[in-house]
Amino acid sequence: MVRVGLQRETLINASAALVGQGGMSALSMAALADRFGVKPPSLYKHIDDLGALRIALGLRGWQGLAEVFADLGRAGAEPRQLGRAWWRFARENPGIFEAAEWPGLQAEAAVAAARARAEARAERIFEAAGLSGHDAEHAWRALRVLVVGMVHLERYGGRSELCIEASFSRALGALFRGWRRQALD
Repeated sequence: MVRVGLQRETLINASAALVGQGGMSALSMAALADRFGVKPPSLYKHIDDLGALRIALGLRGWQGLAEVFADLGRAGAEPRQLGRAWWRFARENPGIFEAAEWPGLQAEAAVAAARARAEARAERIFEAAGLSGHDAEHAWRALRVLVVGMVHLERYGGRSELCIEASFSRALGALFRGWRRQALD
C-alpha cells in the first residue's frame, strides 16, 4: 500500500527543504523517511535511490535557472540584471541551488544538459550586451563564481558586520564596470 502524501514530487520538495536547511550532507533516505514518519524502504516505491533524488534536485535547480534566464532574455535584460536575478533565485531556492552546483552532480548527463541550457540562455544575454565568444564565457564564469561564492559566504562564512547583499552589489558592479573597461582596451 502506498502511503497517502508520499509521492515523488513530495519527496523532491522535502529533499530540497532538507538541503536548504543543512546542505547536501543533510540529505539521506533516513532523514527523508524521518520527516514523513516512515521507514526508509517506503521511499523506494517513489524514488529509485539517493542518487536519483540528488539528480532530481540538481535538474530542478538548473531548469529553474534556465527559465529565469529565458525570461530575462525575452525582457532584454543586461548582465547585471542576470546577476541579480541569479542571486535572488539562489537565496529563494537554497536547496535546489546547492544541488545544482554540487560537484558530485556535474558529470551526470541530465544535470550537465540542463546546465548547458541555462548557460546558453545566459550567453544570449551577454551577447545582447556586446560580449561574445570567449568574452561571454569569461563573463559567465566570473558571474557564476560571484553568485556561488557569495551564497557560500552567506551560508558558511561566519559573522561579519557587513551585509552580504551590499558585498554582492559592490562586486557585481565592479565586475561589469571592469568588463566594459576591458572591452574598450
